[in-house]
Amino acid sequence: MTEIYIGLGSNLGNRKKNICLAIDYIKKDKRIILDKVSPFYLSSPVLPRRTKISMVEKQKNYINCVVKIESGMTVDQLLKVLQKIELKLHKKKKYKWSPRTIDLDILFFDKKIIRKKNLVIPHRELHKRKFVLKPLIDICPDFVHPVFNKTVTELYLKIKNDKNQKLIRIK
Repeated sequence: MTEIYIGLGSNLGNRKKNICLAIDYIKKDKRIILDKVSPFYLSSPVLPRRTKISMVEKQKNYINCVVKIESGMTVDQLLKVLQKIELKLHKKKKYKWSPRTIDLDILFFDKKIIRKKNLVIPHRELHKRKFVLKPLIDICPDFVHPVFNKTVTELYLKIKNDKNQKLIRIK
């Protein structure tokens, strides 16, 4: 069994419900054992620096969390499962950084480093994002990032004071 961490996010529709439905779909797959679910967080959308402020204002804040699962699936099999869940929840990605009903990202696949055309693990930007690192700390504070060789807690402490990234724990 492989230890896997998945980031979940939603900023369209009933965001909390979308996250809960995605978790339910993950749990229903017989090849997956859902081990842990982080608390939910409200976070501001991440957009490229050159994006006009009007795009930021048009997007709602995200609700995010991270789940830890175990599975014997290959990374490609898991990716297909997650993409099917995104389709069931009507994910439509119009452009990069566009709002979405659900976004499921494989953050870590054990300690493996995977570089494929359609998939990069560990997720390229996770070390820069509070909305990923804080939920990871909640469920696996000592997990070591295989590229940076630092725990998720150490990575979070580097960006903790970034005032451009708002993060609020919700119930």
